[in-house]
Amino acid sequence: LSTLISSLSLSLDFISDPYAFRCARIEGLDGSEGILIFGREHFYILEGYTYNTEKNEIVDLDKCQHEYVPLIPKSSSVPHTESIQYRKECSKFAYEDIKEVHKRRHILQVEINETMILIKKMFVLAIALELFAADGRNYLLVFVRKERNKVYHRLLSSATELTDSAQHSVSGQRRSINIEQG
Repeated sequence: LSTLISSLSLSLDFISDPYAFRCARIEGLDGSEGILIFGREHFYILEGYTYNTEKNEIVDLDKCQHEYVPLIPKSSSVPHTESIQYRKECSKFAYEDIKEVHKRRHILQVEINETMILIKKMFVLAIALELFAADGRNYLLVFVRKERNKVYHRLLSSATELTDSAQHSVSGQRRSINIEQG
């Protein structure tokens, strides 16, 4: 994985900005922080890493836990002094293998501990994208609110084999349908 990141860092210098976006991959009730990186012919999802925009570098989350603000808040049941081990995984997608991209809402549950009283608040935010690939993979990715639409449009302009017909859709939905009304 470190070899892949080194080679990515070298090849990413030739790609127009912005090419990397912080994201979190949602699998059931679990979330895994990472980054989405756009390349020339592929894009990558690196879990366990983040992108430092100030230094323009990829950073291992295990090495910057204390100064890192996660996209998905951690449960208050995990002590703040406890070190979290981030899963390291890399997924590679060719643009022509992406069949569908849909905007999605995501429910964030935030736990606030105020003087021995635990308050749980839920927010439904338009911050996610769902990707469907030709090989059967599908990913639900959460982004920083202002970056989700940038990533969506970048994927639409790069993916050459997108399906817009509900009849041929993996998700059974047309791409142009607006499910975020109201």
